Parts: sequence; structure tokens; C-alpha cells
Amino acid sequence: MEDKDLQDPLLMDALKELANIGTGHAVTALSQMMGKFVNITVPEVYVVSLGKVAETLGDAGEEVSAAYVGYHGELDGGAMVVFDRDSTSKLVATLVGAELDLQDPMAASVVQEVGNILVATFVSALAQFFGNIIYPEPPAVAIDMLGAILNVLLAEVGQHADYLIVAKTNISIEDANIRGWLIDIPTPQSFQKIVGKLGL
Repeated sequence: MEDKDLQDPLLMDALKELANIGTGHAVTALSQMMGKFVNITVPEVYVVSLGKVAETLGDAGEEVSAAYVGYHGELDGGAMVVFDRDSTSKLVATLVGAELDLQDPMAASVVQEVGNILVATFVSALAQFFGNIIYPEPPAVAIDMLGAILNVLLAEVGQHADYLIVAKTNISIEDANIRGWLIDIPTPQSFQKIVGKLGL
């Protein structure tokens, strides 16, 4: 697939629908876990090259939180959710009922739990949507500078990924509005399978 084809409106619409299916599953799981009203919207979806993901997500020096889940099977790759500092603080305060320093182990635990639900339900939706068998791996979580997290990601997947599917997500948990990025990092072969399955 040519780079110019990666922003094709039909591809963007299809990937946005896929992201909405995945986040729709996450809404149910998060609502049940929290006992609160949860809504998730996906206003924008991009396909970006590995080298341009940093400029898409923002300032490399910004403190963020992230949860990553690798997956393998008929599709291979990984998926990650990233929250900026403000959204991480809101997420933690909403779940534990108090503001915490982001270096508190409880903050990382919240990000891991919520991130795992978001990412695992997305991977599950990916499998169901395409009729593939995909096995998720245990989640990893980090709270660090965006640049440091992306450097680790590049070291992890840079040898076997060309393009990332990046979905901007807005999560509402009662009165708290939380911004995040849901990122799918398929291998080149899996990316071609995804695009082919979408009929594009």
C-alpha cells in the first residue's frame, strides 16, 4: 500500500468503525468495574508511520501514562493506550476517590487495570471483527515522559512494524472527561491482512 493511500477516507472510516467497536466493548467492562456511567467516543483515527508517531501524540517531554498489550496468533502485533498527565490524574482520582502523585504505585495500578480493559477489549474486538484467533499477552504499564515510552516501544516493535493505527479517544466517566490515544501496532503482514479484510 502506498503512503498516499493511508489517508484514504474509506480506510479511515473503516478503521474508525473498528475502533468504535472495540471501545464499545470497553464501555461495558469499565462501567461494570467502576459502577459508574462510562462513555467513549473516537473522534479521529490516523494511520501513521512508526517514525511520525511522536509528533502525532504530542510533546516528547510530557509526562504520560501508558499500558501495552502484545498479541499473537493469526494477527500479530501490540496495542497500547496513552493518557496525558491531566487525564491520568483525573482517571486515578475517579477510581480511587482521591488525588495521588503519579509515581504512587496505586496510580500505576489504576492505569494498568483500565488500560488493560481498553486494550484487551480492542484486541478481542479485532479478533471477532476479522474472525481471527488472537492471544493477548500480559499487560505492561509505565508512567514516564512520552519520548521515553516511545523509545521503549520503538525498541520493542521497531523491527516488525511499519505503520500504526492511532485512534484519538474521549472517555467520559460521569463528570470526568479523559483524553487518550488507543494505538494498534500490527506487523506489516498483519496490517496488510487488516486492510485486505476491510476490502481496501
